[in-house]
Amino acid sequence: MISIIKNLSKTAAAVITVSVIFSSCQKNNSDSVKPLAAANQSATVTGVTTTLLTGNYGSPTPAPGTYGTKYLNIANGAQDSTGAITYHLTFTSTNNLAMAAKSGYTLKYLNTTKTLNTVNNSDYTAATTVSGTLGLNTATDSLNNPVGANGWLNYNITTHAVNYTHNVVLFLSTGTTIYAFQCYAADGQGSATLNRGRYWFRRGTLIN
Repeated sequence: MISIIKNLSKTAAAVITVSVIFSSCQKNNSDSVKPLAAANQSATVTGVTTTLLTGNYGSPTPAPGTYGTKYLNIANGAQDSTGAITYHLTFTSTNNLAMAAKSGYTLKYLNTTKTLNTVNNSDYTAATTVSGTLGLNTATDSLNNPVGANGWLNYNITTHAVNYTHNVVLFLSTGTTIYAFQCYAADGQGSATLNRGRYWFRRGTLIN
C-alpha cells in the first residue's frame, strides 16, 4: 500500500486528528475469515455480517475538513454522506477515520482476543467509553498483541501503510440495543491529491 501522511504530530494525542492520506493499495486480507465459536463457547452476538464503509473522496490540502462526514447505520450497513439515513455512527476527519457515536448513543471499545460472536454483556461493561472520537491507534502496532490499543486503525510512519488494529471490538449502544462490531480490513483509493479510505467491518447485535 502506498500512503502519504502530512503534518503528523509527534504526540500521541495529536495523531488522532492529523492528516492521514491513503493512495491506491490492496485490501488487507490477513484476517478475512469470519470468526467461529470454539466447541465449548456459545455465540452471544447474533446476525454477524459484513459491511464495507466507503469514505468520501477529499483533498489533503487543506485537510481534514475536505473529507466531510460519512454516516453509518450499524444495524443494517446503510451509509451516506448527508445524514439523511437513520444512522448510529459518524466518520469525520482525514479519510473519515475519526469514529464517533451519534448524540445520545454510546460508543465503546475493548481490547480482547475473543472473536466477535463470543463477546458478551460483561465485555460491554468492561469496555472503555469513547469521549469524542476514536481514530488512530498510537499505543501498539497493528497486531495489538499483547493488547493495549487506543484506537481502531494503525498507520506506519516508516512504511506509510495503513492497517486495521487487531484484537479490538467496538460497541454501540442506543440505550435499548447494543451492537458489536469490528474492523477486519482497511485500504485507500486515489492519489496524493484526491483520495478516500475504505474500511471493512463485521457487525452484529449483542444478545441480552
